[in-house]
Amino acid sequence: MRPMDKEVTARPNQSMSDIIIMEYGSLEPAMLVMAANGKDISHTPAPGSKWIMPTMPETLSDRDAVAYLRQNNIVIGTLALPSAEIEIILKPMMMAVPNVTGAPHTIGYYSFDVKAAPGFIHVHPISQNYLTHNRVRYEAEEYYASGAPYSIAAEVEPSNMPALSIPYNLTWTTGFGYMMVWSDLTQPYPTVTIKDTDDNIAHSSPLIVLDNLTQDVVEYLIADLVVEKISGTPASAVVRITRTHYTPIITDFAGYSMEWTDAATDGIPDPADPANPDKIMLTLEAGKHTIGVRTNYHVNFLGTDVYFPSSELTMVVGVG
Repeated sequence: MRPMDKEVTARPNQSMSDIIIMEYGSLEPAMLVMAANGKDISHTPAPGSKWIMPTMPETLSDRDAVAYLRQNNIVIGTLALPSAEIEIILKPMMMAVPNVTGAPHTIGYYSFDVKAAPGFIHVHPISQNYLTHNRVRYEAEEYYASGAPYSIAAEVEPSNMPALSIPYNLTWTTGFGYMMVWSDLTQPYPTVTIKDTDDNIAHSSPLIVLDNLTQDVVEYLIADLVVEKISGTPASAVVRITRTHYTPIITDFAGYSMEWTDAATDGIPDPADPANPDKIMLTLEAGKHTIGVRTNYHVNFLGTDVYFPSSELTMVVGVG
């Protein structure tokens, strides 16, 4: 560097053109500047890097433009850095659909399919087989509340996972109130756990409430999750996560509370709505993340809270 030359530091989001205009007020010296630095004008300067700004003839500079920028503290930075984007990679939204008619106490069983519902998202193909034998627990509502043992049923036959439909046949058991069907959430892979060909895993484990006289599915109880990107850097994204649950039809399940699971437990209150426990802000680094919500159902019966089985939904979010 010659004694009269100057050295400047590149600022965030600046291109070489931005640096040259801020120093000379014009792009006319560009070729001479880049020759002094041994780089091409298309080079992207790293923030904090040093660049030689040679002394130029007045004819190659616009001093009025330079003065205006400096007097008004204007920093030119036209180079937009890429921001990490978010993508829902796997969200297993399911539903229960009866596949027979006839009163369960007459024909001796309930029969239904748990299958993909509108809103099921999978970027990668679904793997060929479910991870586990999809056993569910079931018991009549009042019997469960009294502490009676539940029954267990497995899928009718090994299912083809890409079909996203699992048939169940539950032997009729005497009881009072609605029949409840649920998954054991303490298992490594609760029913129904979905896996894709990229090894992403998520599960949709509802509390299904069946009518006690027909094959009708009265309630399919499970929360939902919505993820929105708020801001980002090249290496991370700040997202808002909102959990929702519709109001159950049956009064006995109208009392419920939700809790965050998996990565969502690291969230903080949404600054825009800090008193709302159903919204959180979460910073996710580049990569894949599982977030989830569990819902606990209860009813107050003669002054005592009776707790029913819980439901849970998880989903996989990609950042990059």
